[in-house]
Amino acid sequence: MIINLCWGFFAPLHTAHLDLFEGAKLFQLYPESTKVIVLINDDEQLKNKKNGLVVMEEWDRARLVSQIKSVDHAFIVHGLEHAKDTVKTSIDYYNPTEVNMCMGGDRSEKSKIDKDLIKFCEDLNIQIRYGIGGVNKERSSTNIVNNIINWVKANELS
Repeated sequence: MIINLCWGFFAPLHTAHLDLFEGAKLFQLYPESTKVIVLINDDEQLKNKKNGLVVMEEWDRARLVSQIKSVDHAFIVHGLEHAKDTVKTSIDYYNPTEVNMCMGGDRSEKSKIDKDLIKFCEDLNIQIRYGIGGVNKERSSTNIVNNIINWVKANELS
């Protein structure tokens, strides 16, 4: 049994996220023995990162992610310690031979990853895997939100 973790905001959810989840499921030789667990940052963390903007609430994001065929479990996490407890519980439950943190196309090397996440993985003996779901990230939540904001600004009535 292998656990592949995916962690992020997923706000808004888009096709690059699907590529990540599908890549995490198919990363191993035997996908049927791989559990994909998605950790979804809560609204408070999203507000802090996106200047208070919550384009999709945590429960909506979790509901959508949990319905994706390649995802086995989706959990909302409320900070680093809660995420650590969630992962430990999953490890205790499944007793995997390997646990991986799957990084998508925009995080293709260690220097692009938050130091807290690196420590998190080291503390739990989790291997970081890069380029899962492809390395050419053509879509991003930030680009989607910026496109909407720019469209609204360009079409505002004066």
